[in-house]
Amino acid sequence: MKPVEMSIFLRRAAVFCCVWAVVCAVRAEEPQTGVLVPYSSAASAEGPLASVWNPAALALRRNGSAAYLRGLQGIGSRDDAFYLSGRGFGAALELYSAQDADGNPVNVRKTVAASGGRIVGDFYWGAARSGYSSKDPDYDKLAVWDAALLLRRRWTAFSVSANALNQPVFRGVETPRRWVVSAAVRPFTDRATFSFEMHKRSDESFKTAWERNRYVGGIEMEPIEGLRLAAHAYGDGEFDARAVFSLGYAGIGYHQRLLDGKADGGVGTIVIDRSRFSGMFQKRRRVVAASPAQWKRAYWRIRLDEQTAAVVLKLNGERMSPADWQEMRAQLNEIQRQGKTVAAYIQETGTGGYWAVSGADLILIDPLGELRLTGLLAQSRYYKAALDKLKIDAQFVHAGAYKSGHEPYSRTEPSRNAAENVDATLDDLFEQMTADIGAARGWTPEKTAEKIDNAPYFGEEAASAGLAHGAASPREAEARLRKRFPRAVWTDASAYLNEPQTRRAWVEPRDKIAAIQLRGTMVDGESMVNPFTNARFSGSASINRAIRAAAADPDVKAIVVDIDSGGGLVTASESIWRALSEARQHKPVVARIGGIGASGAYHAASAADAVVALPASVTGSIGVYSGRVSARAFLESLGINVHLEKRGENADLFSLMADPSERWSATAQRQVDQMYDHFIRRVSEGRGMSVEETAAAADGRVWTGRQAKEVGLVDELGGMLEAVEKAKALAGIPSGRRVKIETLPKPTWLQRFLNAALEKAGGFPDAQTLMRRRALAWEPLEILF
Repeated sequence: MKPVEMSIFLRRAAVFCCVWAVVCAVRAEEPQTGVLVPYSSAASAEGPLASVWNPAALALRRNGSAAYLRGLQGIGSRDDAFYLSGRGFGAALELYSAQDADGNPVNVRKTVAASGGRIVGDFYWGAARSGYSSKDPDYDKLAVWDAALLLRRRWTAFSVSANALNQPVFRGVETPRRWVVSAAVRPFTDRATFSFEMHKRSDESFKTAWERNRYVGGIEMEPIEGLRLAAHAYGDGEFDARAVFSLGYAGIGYHQRLLDGKADGGVGTIVIDRSRFSGMFQKRRRVVAASPAQWKRAYWRIRLDEQTAAVVLKLNGERMSPADWQEMRAQLNEIQRQGKTVAAYIQETGTGGYWAVSGADLILIDPLGELRLTGLLAQSRYYKAALDKLKIDAQFVHAGAYKSGHEPYSRTEPSRNAAENVDATLDDLFEQMTADIGAARGWTPEKTAEKIDNAPYFGEEAASAGLAHGAASPREAEARLRKRFPRAVWTDASAYLNEPQTRRAWVEPRDKIAAIQLRGTMVDGESMVNPFTNARFSGSASINRAIRAAAADPDVKAIVVDIDSGGGLVTASESIWRALSEARQHKPVVARIGGIGASGAYHAASAADAVVALPASVTGSIGVYSGRVSARAFLESLGINVHLEKRGENADLFSLMADPSERWSATAQRQVDQMYDHFIRRVSEGRGMSVEETAAAADGRVWTGRQAKEVGLVDELGGMLEAVEKAKALAGIPSGRRVKIETLPKPTWLQRFLNAALEKAGGFPDAQTLMRRRALAWEPLEILF
């Protein structure tokens, strides 16, 4: 080496030694700020240890979690630490051994309080304060503040955090602030996380930090269910690795740190986290037993649950609309295509229940159970004769030749138009039902009709007729099913739904679809439920408030109006139509018609970009009726005389005490004709049809969903799943991307309490209120299934 080169080398070496000596001196005066904690990238931190690595991640917690750490080997041996976290908060207690200023061992107790919250969208903040308690006065007065910002999307995360933000002074030396810049990615899988992190002190540049090897690369993965592995490599040659075995919601693990290839510290961990673990020792195969009501909720989870191997539908006299049974059938068929087994156990069911489960892999029936596969029955009640006996006069007018909602009060039997419409509806529903049952059982239409005509059946009769695979008591049925899945875990749907889902993705999907429920009679004001009759009322104020909230929420990409209503007040349906039309200017709106979406409910639905209905849904009934009753003769029959004085020819037009009159009929007919024309224009405008096309499909006629598609009132046939997919397509969301379904409106606890009582905002709409207002409602026809 030349003298000049030797001189340069020596100078650089001297500078390096001086700098290193200063660094070592400073590091020697920095406090030992806690126990040896299993390392995690700040970008990917989650669970109870988020308080240590990134408190902003606490904002993403859905369930409580806890952890216990015990130093087992090397540095930190016999140290203890406890961690607790919930949504938006975290706490920790660490008990460890450090050294005082003279190098003597001293016990230190560290307490951590941390919090995190959302700033906007996927951005989160977090802060943590660590306090120390010890006989060493230097530790006893020490307090350290940390802060962090976090951006988390489904597959990527970025974080910037500041440790020792307050730069506390320890033994006369200021602790430098440390900046941590972290990135993590999950490459289209929840089972692997790759991270990279850069650490920079406040007294150095990023370039200097890089040259000093202040960076960490890591990988966390779950090669098999319930076994989580992690490893991190540090720029200075340090290395760590850990493994966690999960049993149910508890995980047991070990973390080992290595320096120069030698064990430098080992920590045992016990973690309880209901949202994280699925368990390598849990049996993956699961059988879920559900009633029809439970199935409506359980389906959305079961269809995505790889652990569920089979479902058992228990039928015991439940009643639902034809469309509800049909949608259940389609859902069961879907999970069969996924490779799941579908079984049904019948104690009692009718035509609709059998329609839903006729394609099951196994159908068993109680020996004393009953299968009432008797077909369809439509029945309506007519009160005209009873009103006549009571001397109550009812006057009604209508627009739409097939509009028959008023007939129960103005006739003793259905009109020819009403009877014709009911026949057409039953014919189509019966054809759909028999075609599906025949296809599932391998029967011709004639044989299917024969089976129906020979019903009902007791258990053994049903099995002999080929309607079930056998008759068995509940205990025998369970034993038979368990033989098919000997190692499966059996669970009731209620318990299954209460189990938190294993969720490995960092955050829930940001994109949301708002599902706005429109149930029961449409009225003005707030939504409510009559606790005595269980009758539901959808209030326009409640529905419109939910529509506007969804339209204003940037995370809501589309709106699905989930309709199961036969209509109601004109003012309510018109108000909801306007709210949906306004929302449609900002984001896609899809109307989903379930059991029924007729009259005023269809009026509201017509404002949507698309209408989706099941083939067996009941819809249409585009027409208007209005009516009033006169109780004067009834009161006089009781000896109560009524005397009226009026100023103005029409002052008594809507009085319950006024006699029936042609003047009222003429006035009311003019008004309903105007409302009918308005109804036609609204549907024409919303559906993009001509007035003539709309009028041809209207006239008060009721259609099944399949018929409605043929006349242009429905765009697609399907259930809620298809409606959501349509909304995603209109919003430009890829079909395979998951979205969060947010159900609206959400009642407050006070509303839920008040809805359980009789009084709520002036009580429930009564018959007088509904009869004296113009109504868009379907005839109260009951179809028994």
